[in-house]
Amino acid sequence: MLQVYLVRHGETQWNAERRIQGQSDSPLTAHGERQAWQVGERARTLGITHIITSDLGRTRRTAEIIAEACGCSVIADARLRELDMGVPEFAEAEKAVQDKIDHLMNIKGKKSVDSIHKELGRVMWEYVGMGRTAEGLKTGLAKLKDIRKEFETELFIPGSKEGLNVELDKAFRLNDFITMGELIAYDALNRNESCGGHFREEYQTEEGEAKRDDENFFYVACWEYQGSDDKAPVLYKEPLVYEAIKVQTRNYKS
Repeated sequence: MLQVYLVRHGETQWNAERRIQGQSDSPLTAHGERQAWQVGERARTLGITHIITSDLGRTRRTAEIIAEACGCSVIADARLRELDMGVPEFAEAEKAVQDKIDHLMNIKGKKSVDSIHKELGRVMWEYVGMGRTAEGLKTGLAKLKDIRKEFETELFIPGSKEGLNVELDKAFRLNDFITMGELIAYDALNRNESCGGHFREEYQTEEGEAKRDDENFFYVACWEYQGSDDKAPVLYKEPLVYEAIKVQTRNYKS
């Protein structure tokens, strides 16, 4: 019975630098060469008779090392190359990421990613938690804007952008967390009712239960990012229509 084994090429220089390489070629690192030798030692026991690879240097070198261990030849086929991502949109997206990396690394402020992250957590807990008020949400949004400004002007990332930099990776995620925090606050401020995990303290029954407003808020909300953190997102609504169940208010006491 024919058996096929799929093997990825060894680590390349661009892999180590966390760069997208596509059909651009990058040589194997010393670690990548060792990875290929380790696969070759394992493959030696599997009775490998043919090795087919793409014609890119990194895959050919990996295949040649394995073939030497197995005592067989290598067939290179350009059809096995990675998909060509050389479209303008890809180049534009890659440049945007590189520009963002350069921007973050060059802020050279005095605050660590973790310290700003903790400030974000305190604001979200204090003003945008499950129990919310319009006044608190407005205050929270203003503080989130301040944290965004602080992130853009006071951030310090040690090390360099070459290779693995955990603090740089955390900075990218923190940037997203700030945006997500603002989105949650915008949505909670817009929804003048209490429902599920969203409890606006101004909207509750005499018994302290969530008070819905199905007449005005019976929809699914989607917010569109406007390309800048300085601009408020735009709200889109999709009405909720239930055909198989009866909509009613839950009673947590019964």
